[in-house]
Amino acid sequence: MHPQLGTKQKKLVAGTLPFWVSPSQPLGISGSHAFSRLLTVLTTKTVPRTHTTQQHTVVAAETQKARSLAKPFTKHVGHVLLAHIDSMNDPLCILTPEMRGELEPGLFSWCEMLHEYNRDAVMASAFDSGGKIIMKSLWREYERWRCRLGLVFVIFKASQKAT
Repeated sequence: MHPQLGTKQKKLVAGTLPFWVSPSQPLGISGSHAFSRLLTVLTTKTVPRTHTTQQHTVVAAETQKARSLAKPFTKHVGHVLLAHIDSMNDPLCILTPEMRGELEPGLFSWCEMLHEYNRDAVMASAFDSGGKIIMKSLWREYERWRCRLGLVFVIFKASQKAT
């Protein structure tokens, strides 16, 4: 948030922020990194743990498949990205390049869940021209990241076959 805002403008901006973000103490770089990790962890597959006796826990861990929370969160991805893009498009809010860089891995993992069909639906229904430009830029960066990730994976697989 700009430091020179008046009280009315501060209230206007504070009304658009989530309850856990304080306008007087905004999210810093470390907070952006933690939020990005949270977004990424929600898409990571894990095995649920049960707190019973040690023998039953081992049996439960062997029988359960690793699951991701990506499917339940798929219906919320568009709204989260919409909120992020609205904050980036708001002239009263400041998002430094360092904070954007820290948020990218989490946003990219959510772009992975959004897929192209839902992206097009969100683009058609929710954004003004500035929001569409920001969304296109985010999606372009995501596709570059995905191509680099795929290239790294191919190189890794090729190096494993060579050894």
